[in-house]
Amino acid sequence: MKTASSDESVITAEMQGAAGRVISQSTSLEVTVGDIRRWASAISYPALPPQEFWARAPIIAPEDFNPFSTLCAEPHGWQPRLVDYAASVEGALGIEPARTSHVALNAAVRSRYFSRVRPGDVITATEALAGYRTATSRRGPVLLTITKATWTNQLGKVVKKLERQVARFIDAPSDPPPPRFHEPSSSFPPFTRPGTLEVWNRFAAANDELYDIHMDSEAAKAFGASTAFGLGSQLAAYVHAAVREWLPGQFIRAVDCHFLDSWLLGFPVTVVGRPIDDGSEIDVHVIDSETRLLASALVQLGEDDQ
Repeated sequence: MKTASSDESVITAEMQGAAGRVISQSTSLEVTVGDIRRWASAISYPALPPQEFWARAPIIAPEDFNPFSTLCAEPHGWQPRLVDYAASVEGALGIEPARTSHVALNAAVRSRYFSRVRPGDVITATEALAGYRTATSRRGPVLLTITKATWTNQLGKVVKKLERQVARFIDAPSDPPPPRFHEPSSSFPPFTRPGTLEVWNRFAAANDELYDIHMDSEAAKAFGASTAFGLGSQLAAYVHAAVREWLPGQFIRAVDCHFLDSWLLGFPVTVVGRPIDDGSEIDVHVIDSETRLLASALVQLGEDDQ
């Protein structure tokens, strides 16, 4: 995605002035073994998850475990549903919504992991607006909203830092361009998962992302897609799961993941990867059964801080 020099007028002075302000703060309930098992099984299905996530004591959580996918301590109850992205960002900040179309898609997620989440932990996530910029996507100009979150545990120790980029089309998106293809070569055994509603819904339920565009093709068509499509967060989770399968026992220190195309219903996906230099970094790609390139990621391995 290229930085755009035009359409800067969509970023108002009020939006620029909101950079650095907190959008939301959430505190999880105490993490349980059941929470960890449910998350790990949803990522690994139909295979079994690694033993340390469900069967071998002491149980630990996967690096990308989400403790906010069920009821929260604060705000008390369910996490707010992300139905209108402008309402969740500009609305939360009390500023005028960006002048964009309603279509919002994950563009990239950058995760930095510092220590494991374990049963008994209570996690607090504070998310702030990092800023806005415009860019040119393959379907037209977009507004990128960049947010940054820090997760800490009950001891005040940083567990995770997360940066998200969400793309909103400035105008109605154009028809999808021809897909990009990737030669499915890998230094590791391919990690493949079905592109079925059963697989999608297991993950969506574990992550509290049950949205109709990911389950119903008519809803997806109204959104501008050709059919129902899978979650970008599930592709990112598969990047993590594949690396854990390839290199068991390694701690994933960081993942920079960019979403490039939609995971369409009915198409299995395969994660392939190659080590870089000394093997502390893995170059990863996610392709579907037609070899369309859906996501790319750089994974860094290291030691946790505990």
